[in-house]
Amino acid sequence: MPDLAVIRALSAGALLSLLLPACLTPPPPGAAAPEAPPAPVSPSPAANAAVGAEDGNIWDGDEHGAAAKGWQDCDKKPGCQATLGPAPGVGFNNSVGLKFHGEGPGWIGGGWNWFGWWPQNAGTDISGFQLLSFHIRIDAKSADEAPDPGSLGVSIKCSSNPAKGQSRDASLVKYTKENLIDGQWHELRVPLGDMKKAEFDPKTAWEFVLSTWSPVPRNFNIYLDDIRFEK
Repeated sequence: MPDLAVIRALSAGALLSLLLPACLTPPPPGAAAPEAPPAPVSPSPAANAAVGAEDGNIWDGDEHGAAAKGWQDCDKKPGCQATLGPAPGVGFNNSVGLKFHGEGPGWIGGGWNWFGWWPQNAGTDISGFQLLSFHIRIDAKSADEAPDPGSLGVSIKCSSNPAKGQSRDASLVKYTKENLIDGQWHELRVPLGDMKKAEFDPKTAWEFVLSTWSPVPRNFNIYLDDIRFEK
């Protein structure tokens, strides 16, 4: 035991350091302190407005979509590939657009979350909107390598039911008489009423999903821009 006179002379902090050195030893110089997990944050009206809760715009490569993040996948690995992300000059009117590249057979898809998945309970209330609108251009070396237009579909995910909260898939050919694989830009408007599903909560929408399927290998690029909800 330390001498009693020494103990009395020590401050409370120094005494604890003497008696419990293993518990209170500071990290070595330059070591990063462990970060505490972030506390849940409720979406604020200002945060929602920044991603389109008021005007419906969720991606235009300029003012909307800066915090967005995406994912991509395919189901015939290793014979398939998929990528999705923003790229300069590929959008409508040569703006920054979203480029979705797919190769191989089977299902190929990706999603664009305009909140970047944070906070986890974020969401845009789209219950007052009637349409999902966007520009799309499909580019392939030949019609055989382009995605089958009849297999192209879009849907919306919500944050309040991450496991099952996805809207009904909307087949794009239902909403246009144009040839979607002609390499030109097309503007599509999908009625949100056609995408209703019990598990989907339109008050917490936060992700746009695009997918296609083919029994034979494909190799294509799909460009997206000006994704928004309209009244």
